[in-house]
Order: sequence, then C-alpha cells, then structure tokens
Amino acid sequence: EIPRIAGIIIYIFLSTLAFFSIKSNYLNVILISALPIVIVGGKEDIFHNSSPKLRLMMMILSAGAFIYLLPTKLPEIDLPILNQILDFGFMKEIFFIFSIMVIVNGNNLIDGVNGNLAFSNIFQLISIMLLALIVDDDKVVQLSCLLLIPLIVFALFNFPFGKIFCGDTGAYFYGFAVSASIIYLFGKNDQLLSWNAILILLYPSIELLFSFIRKKFFENKSPFNADAKHIHSLIFRYLIKKNSRFNNNSLVTILLMPFILSPLLSYQFYEDIFAIITIIFIVFFIYVMIYFILLNKLSEK
Repeated sequence: EIPRIAGIIIYIFLSTLAFFSIKSNYLNVILISALPIVIVGGKEDIFHNSSPKLRLMMMILSAGAFIYLLPTKLPEIDLPILNQILDFGFMKEIFFIFSIMVIVNGNNLIDGVNGNLAFSNIFQLISIMLLALIVDDDKVVQLSCLLLIPLIVFALFNFPFGKIFCGDTGAYFYGFAVSASIIYLFGKNDQLLSWNAILILLYPSIELLFSFIRKKFFENKSPFNADAKHIHSLIFRYLIKKNSRFNNNSLVTILLMPFILSPLLSYQFYEDIFAIITIIFIVFFIYVMIYFILLNKLSEK
C-alpha cells in the first residue's frame, strides 16, 4: 500500500522550521490553528476511522481558532450588499469560517489523481505570491515560499508515479494554509479586488459546491458520503473506457490543467474586475459542460 503520510511529514517539517529557524508570525498562527485538522487528518491517514462529524467539528475548531488568532483584519468583499450583511454582529467571522471549511473540504475532494492537489495548491500559492509582490507584502511572499518548498518536493514524488500520497492531513492542511494566506493578503491590502481571491480558490470551491448540490438535491444522498463522481474520477473512468489497459491516472492531471492554472490569471488581470468575473464564469461553465458530457459518455453502452 502506498503511504499516505506526506501531509504529516510536511506539517512536522514546517513546525520544526518555525520553531528552530524561520520567524514568521503568519506561519505560526497557521500551524497552531491547523492542529485540530492535522490531528483528525492524521487519525484518518493512519487508522482510517475518522467520522464525518468529527472531521467537521475539527474543521470548525481550526477555522475558528485562526479567525481568533488572526493578526490582520478580515478582508472586505467587493459586493456592497454582502458587506453590509457581514458588518452585523459576528456575521463576518462566521462567513470566513464557512469559507475556510469550503476550501479545506474542496481541497480534499480534488486529491484523487497523482499531482492534481499538489499542482493546484502550487499554482494557488504562486498566484498569492505574485499578488503579494504587486502590493509589496513581504510577509505574505515569505509565507507563500515557505509553504511552496515542501509542496514542490512532495510533487516530485507524487507525480507522475504516485510513490507517496499527501493523505487527508496534507489535503486539509494545504486547503487551510491557502485559505489563510488569502485572508492575510486581502485583509492587509484593500486595494486588491476580492474577486481575485475567488478566482484563485475557484477549482476546489466548484468541486465541493457542485458535489454538495448533486448529492443533496439530485441524488438524495448525504453530502458527507464519498463517491467517484468528481470530475477527475469521471475523466479517469472515460480514459479506461477508451483503453482498458490505461493504468496511470497522471494523465488526468494534465487534462485538468486549465482548472489548475486558472489562478495565475488573477495576476494578469488583478485590476480588471470585468475580466476576473468573466474568467470565473467561463471556468465554471467549462467545468459543468465537461462534467455532463462525461456523464453522458459514460452512460452510453
């Protein structure tokens, strides 16, 4: 069995680095607040017995801890009506806790084929770093680099032959860390359009929200039950249908590159709200179109 411990190794490496070498308050807050999801993820990776309710509780705990320890203000949303709603009581905190949970879960869902999660998170972090360079935010640039280094090393072993998997720990932690980096960057730099954050986080968000709607409203199943109907699963099944001897799922990751690379467009069009919103709708439309085409092809005899 291929080990699912890369996420645990990465968390230990970053914690050791933060304790003995690198001084980064941003990284420290992420490592401390991520501990509940790292524990539940590690429990699943090693013993395979973590219940959905326990995972959900630990995600709420981690997201809440991060919002509480946050050394910056929470970002503003470029939708006036939503901003007014979020200014009421603790609505803003609840909104960002929910948002973090969406990305954490979505990141876990895209971890189904070699390289997909690693490359998705790599290009998300590169996009965050490029935007941070534009606004001269050295702390977020440093954080992005620290998170990128072990992820790139992992990718070398995971893609294309899958010598090691990141496991739930790695998927949860990097979904959490990318979300936290976005909140740091956009909370400190109001001049950046929040639509850029949506574009950077779009792929895992679509995966989770589309999966939730499909299961809850069309299949009458629990959204917490895993299945093999995510877009990478459908592509893999379609490739097998075309060639029964196909046995390396790394090709699926290459075919998913339009979604994986889309965060980089946030750097190219970071000041153009019309372009960013248009790209978001195009990516969403392409995802839905490919999804239903694959379902239709796989249902054919």
